[in-house]
Amino acid sequence: MKPDAGKGTFANNLRELRKYKNMSQAALAEALGISRNKIASYESRNIEPKLQLIVQIARFFEIGIDDLLKKELHKSNIESYKKHKKQARNSRVELKLKEVPNPKLVQILKDFKLEHDKARKIYEGLKAFYSLDKSEETKAELESEQMFELIEYMLEQNQKIIDDMV
Repeated sequence: MKPDAGKGTFANNLRELRKYKNMSQAALAEALGISRNKIASYESRNIEPKLQLIVQIARFFEIGIDDLLKKELHKSNIESYKKHKKQARNSRVELKLKEVPNPKLVQILKDFKLEHDKARKIYEGLKAFYSLDKSEETKAELESEQMFELIEYMLEQNQKIIDDMV
């Protein structure tokens, strides 16, 4: 059963990003460690990838998950999109914590970093706990691995913000 039309953005974006990198379906599948048929099925909207693969695809193409799923990318605008993202990152780098004159903003950033550090400790504790018993992989364990990948991705994004601001 095909997903509804509103979910076609991911399929189109996957195809456009793959073409932008001049990759065949087989080459992309090999890079992601999946079959070419899976890539073809994602691009034709016959099936939808699991969250873990969406995170992996976003990392591979160096694009945000939200943009991968919602923004309509075309070969013609991917270049300007990447350039805009790079400029946005560079402008954040210029705004360093010690240069921020607003004490309220400084406190917000410090609080954000504290909460980020707490989240990382919780994540590491949960990951250690769930990795203790690997004797039988159940569906719940597989879902927890996907959850850990998503949390890890979120923490990486938070760390980028912190690194840019501090």
